[in-house]
Amino acid sequence: MPMRMKDDAGYDIQYLDVEQGLNSSYINAMTTDADGNMWLATLTGGLSKYDGKSISYLTKKEKLLDDNVLSICFDENKKMCLGVGNGFSIYDGYKFINYTEENGFIDNYIRCIIKSRKGGVWIGTEHGLAYYKNGDFTFYSKREGLLENSIRALLEDDKGELWIGTDGGGVAKFDGARFVSYGTEAGLANETIRSLAQDKEKEIFG
Repeated sequence: MPMRMKDDAGYDIQYLDVEQGLNSSYINAMTTDADGNMWLATLTGGLSKYDGKSISYLTKKEKLLDDNVLSICFDENKKMCLGVGNGFSIYDGYKFINYTEENGFIDNYIRCIIKSRKGGVWIGTEHGLAYYKNGDFTFYSKREGLLENSIRALLEDDKGELWIGTDGGGVAKFDGARFVSYGTEAGLANETIRSLAQDKEKEIFG
């Protein structure tokens, strides 16, 4: 099914909605896979895949942990990594593997996921940071040096260092060995950081 163009649009903007087959109009995140398919993480409808012609779905019926999908990325093995409303899910194209607090995961509520240059994925939760690679997890929290456990944004810079935006604890930089935190005393206007980006001059914005 092709995208629809809004009738009174001033620009050539096309869109997908429930009228074209989406399970939900509320999109939390999106990404593309190696074949160019678009994956949409929705608030109440699980995952929608759009291949340019048709839409297919992955939901709790297919053993997705929850239909509220908050974040999404692909790891080095082309497996889909998902932060959902109650845990962390990995999809290999055939089945889901789910991780929750019940089987040892750090926290069920995941705000953000990004792919690491090292091949794994970084996962930001309400109760700390997780690194996942090839079935293994490493967890980080205040005990390991984070100033604040509630994570809102993640960015890996051009040097491979991880920047962590928190809710009330400013931003932290992690070089793989230790955390360095920056707050209002370092010049931040606010210590709640909801997004992070690096520009062409290598400057970090949050």
